[in-house]
Amino acid sequence: MFYKIIRAIFRFLIVFLMPTKVIGGEKLDREGRYILACNHQTYLDIPMLIAKCPRVINFIAKALFFEGRPVLGFFFRKMHAFPVHPASSDLKSLKHAIEVLNKDEVLGIFPQGRRVKESPVVKREEMYSGMAFIALKAKADIIPVMFMRPPLVLKRNVMKVGEPIKYEDYKDRRLKQDTLDEITDELCARMNGLFHEGEGA
Repeated sequence: MFYKIIRAIFRFLIVFLMPTKVIGGEKLDREGRYILACNHQTYLDIPMLIAKCPRVINFIAKALFFEGRPVLGFFFRKMHAFPVHPASSDLKSLKHAIEVLNKDEVLGIFPQGRRVKESPVVKREEMYSGMAFIALKAKADIIPVMFMRPPLVLKRNVMKVGEPIKYEDYKDRRLKQDTLDEITDELCARMNGLFHEGEGA
């Protein structure tokens, strides 16, 4: 209930403050588990995704938003977020992410692991392959999402949703680093492909 109330508030505010055209949004309106993977330029990416996705998103968020910040941490948890240390092998967070997907819920991930303000284009060397590991372990598809420019107040934007990277295409592959790298390569290509399609706000 808390999530739905906050989402309704975000949707109301975004209509007036951050008008955003969604292309391919029907791909997010599906049953079952999937990973929503999006580029990350500002903190406003998160309320925008919450507002535009018809499903509840369980976001992986940096641990610094939870540690020593009880009020903010409480809010993030009520919004179905959970902490991770992106620069380390956080096995507890990986396990929780897999559990979320095993309940046929939606997991939200920023593959770069941080905000990259310089450009919407995703650089492969900035992406973590842990998301591919989670997808294979949880047997989940990955849906690429791209903002054409940073979500900012009083600025029009476009959010594009691409075709999913399907678990079925990789289910017979061994869970090795080269497989994880291949999936991450494919995600990077699909995300940047959305950006280069040329349709903007």
